[in-house]
Amino acid sequence: MDIAIVYALGTAFFLALRDIFGRMATHDIDPVLGTAATALTGLAVLTAAAFLNGDLAAGFPGWGWPLFMIGLAGILRITVGRTTLFTAIKYIGAARSSSFSATNVFFAMFIGVFFLAEHLTVLLTAGAVLVVGGCVLVAMSRVQGAAAQTWKRYAAGMGLALGSALAMALSAALTRLVVHEFSSPLGANFYASAIALPSFLPAMSNRRLRGLADWTGRHWRYIWLVGLVSAIGTTCGYFALKYAPLVVVQPIAQARPLFVLLVSWIFLQAHESVNWKVAVGAIGIVLGTALLILK
Repeated sequence: MDIAIVYALGTAFFLALRDIFGRMATHDIDPVLGTAATALTGLAVLTAAAFLNGDLAAGFPGWGWPLFMIGLAGILRITVGRTTLFTAIKYIGAARSSSFSATNVFFAMFIGVFFLAEHLTVLLTAGAVLVVGGCVLVAMSRVQGAAAQTWKRYAAGMGLALGSALAMALSAALTRLVVHEFSSPLGANFYASAIALPSFLPAMSNRRLRGLADWTGRHWRYIWLVGLVSAIGTTCGYFALKYAPLVVVQPIAQARPLFVLLVSWIFLQAHESVNWKVAVGAIGIVLGTALLILK
């Protein structure tokens, strides 16, 4: 269980970096095309890692139920979850999108209890409520003034982030079911990403692909950074789900808005505002995560 907590915290940290780099990568490009590019770079990283780890040498797992489930988990996480998250980030920023997306804790806990027969404790429930409450407070700290988003744009961003939360929770539940069937969690993540990548093809219109010509070196640098930290973060999540129940892993992994806030406050003050709601929400996330770790 202890090693699962370490992996879950690693997931929170690296996926926070994914959210921040994703903002920088896709803020002025098509989010679907940008997400597909990050999926491609992430798969390149995972292929190299799986080769070095011996997962490719272990052989193909076969066209069975585990491969179908891990592939569906990959599509939900990357094609659906990441695309909607990056689109939400364009509307309401990385900190607020990550915070709304962190409500997948409730979706995950519901699935874990009612479909995976996992058990909740008082500490788990209290910790999850604090984490999600802090995230919602951060998310509701809408910027005021002339530069504020319109409510329509803000509501669209919130809806997209919540859709991402549901897709991510379903993906985590499917991963929990079959991750033990692969040579390692890294190998499972490799196959999930390999299956997810072709699912972008129906959305790749000629008009969308022509947008590649406008990408600069800066775009590609951030695309590669997103691919790298996404590969590391999701692999940490797969390892955590191998060693601990969904109701334990997801609340800790969804402390990522705290890391987003810290990095945003230090490096991205021109892009992300930090006010009292953000500060109080961050305290709630810290206390909730502490309860989950103590558990």
